[in-house]
Amino acid sequence: VLGVFGWWGDKFFGEGSLEESNLTVSKLGMTRKSCGEDLDEFEQQLLQALKQGAELKMQDQQLVMQGEQTFVFIPK
Repeated sequence: VLGVFGWWGDKFFGEGSLEESNLTVSKLGMTRKSCGEDLDEFEQQLLQALKQGAELKMQDQQLVMQGEQTFVFIPK
């Protein structure tokens, strides 16, 4: 079991499993403050992708999470 933690406007946490390159998160919880309509919608889409499971890969020094939707995480 992997501990999964993150934040943008809200903080989220859960228990993850990584099989080959597929990440699935269960027992997902989060803080509940509104961060604006656009960010609230984004966080719901991201949390849904984590629950359903998504393939992770590195592409051009960016983390790509591919499920029903694609999320690209750019390093600071």
